[in-house]
Amino acid sequence: MVWRKALRITLLFLYTFRVSSKKNALRGEAERVVNTCYVFRVRVFNRLISRVYNEALSARALTVSQFNILTVIVRGEPVAPHQISAVLQIEKSSLSRNIDLMRRKGWIITKSTGRRSLISVTEKGRNVYKNALPSWKDAQQKALTLAGKEIFQQITATVRSLRKK
Repeated sequence: MVWRKALRITLLFLYTFRVSSKKNALRGEAERVVNTCYVFRVRVFNRLISRVYNEALSARALTVSQFNILTVIVRGEPVAPHQISAVLQIEKSSLSRNIDLMRRKGWIITKSTGRRSLISVTEKGRNVYKNALPSWKDAQQKALTLAGKEIFQQITATVRSLRKK
């Protein structure tokens, strides 16, 4: 009887040790991902910086995504949806969702010409954008202070480089 109990304890120990070793090996791999993965770091950085802009723009009932879309439209209107997607590197579904919401709010209008649709900003949208600019400037300054000018310059250079590829 005693030997059975000892055997069970030994088997339990070996099983626990094996599972624990696998967990530790996997935990080590996860640690390596956290410390070395570009996308992990970039996404965390993106969320932290986006939070700064979203907090500033929320007083204007605007998200940073909507502000960026309005920026692209104001800069080159009328623009086709695929042009906005190309500039912002935003997925079609995310763009469509934001465009629909912005249209319902009366900030933009879409005109179809054959198979193409072109998006323009309404007067209401221009006012929303103009009124959001001071909040954006505040967020821009805060982000610059948090991340530093060098980081901004490196990101800008990297984005330009990646767009060429």
